[in-house]
Amino acid sequence: YRISRILLFLRLNFFSNILMLVVKILTGVEINPLAKIGKCCFFDHGIGTVIGETAIIGDNCIIYHNVTLGAKEFVNKKRHPTIGNNVVIGAGSIILGDIVIGDNAKIGAGSIILKDVLPNQTVVGLYK
Repeated sequence: YRISRILLFLRLNFFSNILMLVVKILTGVEINPLAKIGKCCFFDHGIGTVIGETAIIGDNCIIYHNVTLGAKEFVNKKRHPTIGNNVVIGAGSIILGDIVIGDNAKIGAGSIILKDVLPNQTVVGLYK
């Protein structure tokens, strides 16, 4: 991801896209190089993880396998989630839209999140 992001900002879009395609095929993880990922983020068993282009992930987050940080609609503005610092996102969770997950929040496995989550809050199931 980080190498692809550098290539993208050097205007080497073709090589950035090829690198991300190879990584996606080899690992099963799809992270758009325009997404912003903070320091010390840990992707535990990342297979099936998808992170959209306008997603922002804070520092020290733990993201388990098969998590989607996606959009609800295609518009030319920010359309993916913003994840705060020290957030834990359980396996199979889906977080959609331009929403904010506050610092130190915990998202349970298999949850579907469609609205903002407050800092220090734990959320499980369908949260809309």
